[in-house]
Amino acid sequence: MKERSGQLTRVALAIILTCFYLSQANALPVMAVPIPSTYRVAPSGDDDPECGSEEAPCKTIQYVVNEAFPGDTILVAEGVYTFDPSNNDCEAKVGAAAVMCAKDPEFTLLGGYSTSDWTSADPSTHVTIIDGQNQYRGVFLLGTGPTTDFCMEGFTIKNGLARGVHSRTGDDGFFAYGGGMFVDLGYPPISTKKIVLRNLIFKDNKAIGENHDPYGGSGVGGGLALRSVTNATLEYLAFEGNEARGGNSTQRGGYGIGGGFHTLHSDVTFSHVTLINNIARGGDSSGSGRHGSELAGGLGGGTATHGVNLTLEHVFAQGNQAIGGNAVEHAGCAVGGGLFAESATLTVTDAEVRENLAKGGNARDGGLGGGGGIDAHGANLFVKRTRVIGNGSKGGASTTGTGNSGQPGGGGLYVVRFSGNTVVRIQNSIIADNSLEFGAAGSTGVGGGGGGIWLQGAEAYFTHTTIARNRLLGSPLVGNAILLLGFDTATPATAQIKYSIIADHTDDSGLSALYVIGGNAANLERTLWTGNHKDTNADGWEKPNINDHNPIHAPSAGFISPGLPDYDYHIHGDSPARDQATGSSMAEDMDCEARPSLEGYDIGADEYTPPALVLYSSRPASGTLRLTWEAHSGVIANLDHYNLIVSCESGANPPDQGACGAPINVSLQTEYTLAGLTNGKPYTIIVEARDASGDAIATSNVVIGVPMDIMARVFLPVILDSLEE
Repeated sequence: MKERSGQLTRVALAIILTCFYLSQANALPVMAVPIPSTYRVAPSGDDDPECGSEEAPCKTIQYVVNEAFPGDTILVAEGVYTFDPSNNDCEAKVGAAAVMCAKDPEFTLLGGYSTSDWTSADPSTHVTIIDGQNQYRGVFLLGTGPTTDFCMEGFTIKNGLARGVHSRTGDDGFFAYGGGMFVDLGYPPISTKKIVLRNLIFKDNKAIGENHDPYGGSGVGGGLALRSVTNATLEYLAFEGNEARGGNSTQRGGYGIGGGFHTLHSDVTFSHVTLINNIARGGDSSGSGRHGSELAGGLGGGTATHGVNLTLEHVFAQGNQAIGGNAVEHAGCAVGGGLFAESATLTVTDAEVRENLAKGGNARDGGLGGGGGIDAHGANLFVKRTRVIGNGSKGGASTTGTGNSGQPGGGGLYVVRFSGNTVVRIQNSIIADNSLEFGAAGSTGVGGGGGGIWLQGAEAYFTHTTIARNRLLGSPLVGNAILLLGFDTATPATAQIKYSIIADHTDDSGLSALYVIGGNAANLERTLWTGNHKDTNADGWEKPNINDHNPIHAPSAGFISPGLPDYDYHIHGDSPARDQATGSSMAEDMDCEARPSLEGYDIGADEYTPPALVLYSSRPASGTLRLTWEAHSGVIANLDHYNLIVSCESGANPPDQGACGAPINVSLQTEYTLAGLTNGKPYTIIVEARDASGDAIATSNVVIGVPMDIMARVFLPVILDSLEE
């Protein structure tokens, strides 16, 4: 390539001169390192030794990658880049075909440029696509040496197809990893191997395991698969319409794992991630559906992780599905419609996991459906400032009608510990409007439950969590909100629930919102119970261990707009949750807003903050205070009327319009004059905005006004004392 040719000449000369002088001193020669260069690629370019400049870009990404030296940068212009057999040696280099591949990469690959501007990238305008055309994997990176230093930004990777790496022995030969992109850095993980993936879109990629006996190959990471990656920067990634699908078999279909992406033996953090309409689907079987103790499961419609740690920050996961494989006798399970973790630690912060589905497969005995939102199987789970909303778990159907309908559990969260230590911590989060349902046909004798949360043999801590309106569709299902059980586990399930709301579970088929099977234990501190058909089964025949300390029972939680279409579980100003979390040290709420400590924290995930309401007082006349106010749109949306409340000091006349301390309804006026006041006496004024039900939308702080001497300005919730005569 043009720029490299000149550099190589200079490097060769430097080596000759260096060797000459060192030979005179009887010293060993020093190896020269090429100076990093920048190359350009565009669909209009040509692949030849002189390409790579702004005026003469190369044509294919792989051609430049084949020539790249450590530290080089490759800039790629908008357009569609597909597999080019004339410049592609991926089969020999990494063992499988891909549009772009690299072994031990140490270069930077940047998309989003145009041929008229190679200095600034804009991937949203100059869309740069790696297209597998439903035949080839998009990108394959293989690490075999001690170092990898690869950065990729600004691409859309679409229509990639991963099948087994046939050059490999064992499961890798018929397991499929990373339809859009597979990063395999070898085992054990090495921290010197560095990966940066930023501003990438993975769309409509597939990882499909091979049809194989006695069990089908697993499809792993439909969009992206990471194996043995520890030193990584992964941010602003989107996964849409990707699929991980297990292969078929005569005994058991393969697993479908991580429809959007999958991590294995990788300690990584993903930041600002979108997961939409991805699918993890177990393979089908023409036989029993079982091989040993394993069934063809669909695990993690949005994402799945196995081993080490996965941290997800600022995540939106919607419409993802985990679907179990079909069989003759035993269908595959489906767990983690949105997110799945096994033998790992999964941390989810500032996320929305919404309207995802886990659905068991169909067979004589339908498959289990668990964790429509999140599933943790023998994994630690930490959830903070997260909304798990409107997800569903559904058992598979009995194809004969004489077998079992699949067991549904944990519409929002499904947590199971059979061995080891599994700890769940949920803080400032909402688990609401999730649901459970049996398959369409078959016996429901297997039971199920936990419309919001299923805890089996796990240790759980819930703090300032709002659990509301979760549903059980059919019976025998128990625990609309939470189910604790310990079947087949080494330890019982325990839950410590503090300063939380459990509300509006009205389906009587669930018997009680919190259902604890005997031998398991729930300890609650300052819980707000409201609107449930029944709060707990403490009086049940199973004699569960439930300790409900200092509860509050109220007719309503005071949610703003629960359920469809808003799913708004912020609280009104008159909610019974206000200022009741005595003893709490949780200084922020689900919106990362501070909890004011003057009057006590609020129970549940939200700390009430009045919408902005600004009140002005013009220059007063004798015995009067003239008021004008403006309201924030958050007030106006549900506004029915304003109240003025005036408190009088001893010896001060009440206003002509009402008694001291009594609300003065001023309708929808935005200016008003209080008359009949005593000059020189202070009056305490509060302004309220109320809805048609009389509930407070906004309540101001206190301001003190003195007729003839003051012009007061009131902010809600902040007060500015700007006083003039």
